Amino acid sequence: MVIKSRFKFLLNLPGQIYRQQPGRLTKAIELDEQACFVKLHFGIGFKEIFKNLFQGRLPILGAGTENAALKKLAEIGVPSLEVVEFGGYGLNPATQHSYLVTKALTQTISLETLCASWQKTSPSIKFKRQLIREVAKIAATIHANGLNHRDFYLCHFLFDEACYEATRQIKLYLIDLHRAQIRPKTPLRWRLKDIAGLFFSALDLPLSRRDLFCFMQEYALSSQQFPVFNVEEKKIKFWHDVENKAWRLYEKSFFKKTKKGALFAIFDPSLEGETLQDFLQNPDQCVDQGQILKDDATTSVAKVTWKSTTINILAVIKRYHVRDIQKGIKRLFKLSRARRCWLQALRLRFLGIATPRPIAMLERLRSGILRESFFVTQYLAGQDLFSFLRKHPEAAEAVALQMQAIFKTLQNIYTAHGDFKATNLWVVEGKIYLLDLDGTRQYNNDKQLQQALAKDKQRFLKNWINDPALYEIFAKI
Repeated sequence: MVIKSRFKFLLNLPGQIYRQQPGRLTKAIELDEQACFVKLHFGIGFKEIFKNLFQGRLPILGAGTENAALKKLAEIGVPSLEVVEFGGYGLNPATQHSYLVTKALTQTISLETLCASWQKTSPSIKFKRQLIREVAKIAATIHANGLNHRDFYLCHFLFDEACYEATRQIKLYLIDLHRAQIRPKTPLRWRLKDIAGLFFSALDLPLSRRDLFCFMQEYALSSQQFPVFNVEEKKIKFWHDVENKAWRLYEKSFFKKTKKGALFAIFDPSLEGETLQDFLQNPDQCVDQGQILKDDATTSVAKVTWKSTTINILAVIKRYHVRDIQKGIKRLFKLSRARRCWLQALRLRFLGIATPRPIAMLERLRSGILRESFFVTQYLAGQDLFSFLRKHPEAAEAVALQMQAIFKTLQNIYTAHGDFKATNLWVVEGKIYLLDLDGTRQYNNDKQLQQALAKDKQRFLKNWINDPALYEIFAKI
């Protein structure tokens, strides 16, 4: 009865409500002249319990999960909230009530808010790298000690402004452990999910490849007991899986998906409008009514005017044909060519390789088998590399430097293009863009990567076999 009375007292205590969800309330209060936060749990109901169980997850019944996680963080030396009081009552798991009171953290700011200004004003490299290393150390520490967060985003790290002003040392607090899990050893899938969530929450920040590698290195060095880092191939695969999961989270958050019968599509919501509706209803008609740029047994390419509610732009629709049922069945077990292009376009643009802006991706099935897929990008007013160098032979050395940088970036991100024809290299105002990403692959070990990049370079040099001067320049790449 004492705990029940305490729960009602905290519930009725005046304070600013920060979050209110079904079965849960978070508010700022003052308790014994101390600024605090209280989280009140009212029970989640049997519907939510069974939903979690059917999905293979243990339901979060109350504040006990976060209380245990905060104790664990204190044990392993990760700064977090200080628990003032915890309690709960009720035997019925569906109606169990509990509360958790923690001291408020003053003079702190979330990393999401802190880093939002980086788009306009870049921080010093020293500060940015210090911050990245500290986040990586926290990630490695919790994972190495059997804890995973499950909501591991920048908004759940608080930066101690007072500490930094006084000592120039970075101190971060990890908060919001409502869904955290504790085990003797953190499974790979949950480490991957945490890091992917963190990467996703940082995708809009001006981070360089060096910044990303700094995080990867610090996480690896701080995680010596992780089996995933004992074998090089597994290490590379881990980061590829992190990256791919982060892009799927990005898709889910910033793009729209629709499924109508046998059609499945993903598209940029900022370009919704007349053309998108026509495309979703009859993609073939959109291709056929456009300016045909290419039409053969495997692909059809058309240039169209893409009319949205705000602007009209030129776009390219590429239709991939599945030539027979056997190939269609094989596509059931791997990504369609359009889907691969879509994901690689998002990824390469973020990692510093120029490629046209993706607008939409659509897959069409017949009798449950993939028959066509469509990929839409913004049209670039330029010319292929062959045409460009015929008009501007003096630019060959500059092109060679760009190509060298592109190959270096591809090597750093363990990726090969797969079809380095000059017609797949588009020049716009002197900048080279990569087209036709359906053959682009990520590799999990150095041997496979080097073989694939060697083929890319050989294919690129083959373009200039009849031009000794250009061949000599590009052979140095």
